[in-house]
Amino acid sequence: MRYRIGNSVIKVVSGDICQSKCEAIVSSDDNWLSQGGGVSYAISIAGGKAIRKQINRLAPVDLGDVAVTTAGELSQKYIFHAVTIDWDQSRPRNGELYDFIVKNSVRRCFQLMSALKLSSIAFPVIGTGVAGIPVERAVRGMAEVFAEELGKTNRGLSVELWVFGMASDFADALLEDIVNSRSKSRGLFSTNLIDVSPSTADPVRIATSENAESGKSALSSMSTSEGSGDGIAPGEISAGRVLQGQSGRGEGKLIVQEDNSTCPADGTAREVFISYSRNDSLQADWICEVLKSAGISYWRDVDGLYSGFNFKGVIVRAIRAAHTVFFLSSANSNASANVVGEIGAAVHFGKHVVPIRLDATEYHDDLLLDLLNLDNIDLKVLGQEKAAEKIRKVVFLNRANSQVNERSKKGGMPGYAI
Repeated sequence: MRYRIGNSVIKVVSGDICQSKCEAIVSSDDNWLSQGGGVSYAISIAGGKAIRKQINRLAPVDLGDVAVTTAGELSQKYIFHAVTIDWDQSRPRNGELYDFIVKNSVRRCFQLMSALKLSSIAFPVIGTGVAGIPVERAVRGMAEVFAEELGKTNRGLSVELWVFGMASDFADALLEDIVNSRSKSRGLFSTNLIDVSPSTADPVRIATSENAESGKSALSSMSTSEGSGDGIAPGEISAGRVLQGQSGRGEGKLIVQEDNSTCPADGTAREVFISYSRNDSLQADWICEVLKSAGISYWRDVDGLYSGFNFKGVIVRAIRAAHTVFFLSSANSNASANVVGEIGAAVHFGKHVVPIRLDATEYHDDLLLDLLNLDNIDLKVLGQEKAAEKIRKVVFLNRANSQVNERSKKGGMPGYAI
């Protein structure tokens, strides 16, 4: 079985984890990284002496922490050695300790993935050998961290959970329960559970009760000739107009109804909210053109005044209504308290925040922890053509996830083929 959370996929696999095609595989070991049994021993034998040579320089490692070595003769790039046993300190074995070991080591693995710029990782069921952690508790703890970590990033990560000597359907049932519970949460992280059929290799399709018989794809609106997917046809797009009035915003900005973007106060949701500094208006104009050409609805503000509405309330409603928030990251925007506040609100509402980097400025301190693991679109590195393509693809995927999430909340989980 496979499950999608945001742009990432979790897959349950039965067999030898050394056969994984992921960039990193996780080993469960003691604080001296002795590789004396189970998964760690199998990895040691398959990977050869190069792993042991590096391990000798790393041990000992704290309980719940992770050490990284080469994968040696294995096909992967790295081995992440998760420490689940501490031979040097006697601790009472209980549920609290088990949860700490599992959850802390899995979180650490995701941090290391980000630092090493990896996009795929394979886990065994951590700590269920000599460490003595009950299988059900280990799988539940891992699933909870998977949902939490993948719910925080818009990167497309591939996570595999390898089971050996246990029924994969048992792990599937536990994983589904946790991820499904997270998908229904109204908290900080918004995740989508999608049951993926592993037997097909077709492009992403979502079959709903409304279109299943006709065979129409719920993603048919991904074509640039189609509407925005929220009831707006290309023919309904009207020219932009400025709404006059007094603004209470510190930067003294005007709000504009940009072409296919209407004021959220009228109850019409826009797919994308654009957060930027007015000093970067030319770049924002270009991004709006990219979205407009693809039939994607968006909402942004420009220099001017907003008439008749509380400014902060309008911003909050616009962010809440969107499924994607583009953060035009620059020296200007990271110095803007208003922009920092908008991104903070987007994170609070569990929106898909996508940084579009206009320069190399580091994220504002108040944003760094939330944005550190997020994939970004770097205009200078990609160039306009490739950046535009990535902008469109991100919105299309987030649109699909948003549609699935809305249907799941209504009690009808669609089938999903990938």
